[in-house]
Amino acid sequence: MNQEFNQCLESKKIIQFARGKKLVEKELSIAQSDLSDAKAGFENQRSKWSTIQAYYAIFHTARALIYSRGYREKSHYCLAVALKALFVDEGMFGEGLGLSILRLTFLSARINPLLG
Repeated sequence: MNQEFNQCLESKKIIQFARGKKLVEKELSIAQSDLSDAKAGFENQRSKWSTIQAYYAIFHTARALIYSRGYREKSHYCLAVALKALFVDEGMFGEGLGLSILRLTFLSARINPLLG
């Protein structure tokens, strides 16, 4: 594993999670619901809400992937780190996925305080 992943493990921002594999379908269902809400909001010119819902659709999809490997995240940043370590570095996804998730994570960190 890469150094960032190991740091997330050491700081307990990523933990082993045996129940994760049983929750993959649930996370994917939540992701699908969030994506549907994002599309509906966009069609109704609610772009701020659509952006938030789209982010959470991506988040829950990423979480399902991490769960499938028996881990759980305790921070959005470490979720992105885990995706890179477990899927990008292993050649299952291209490097662009890891970068995109990291960008979304940083964007979320900046937007959340503004939303109150």
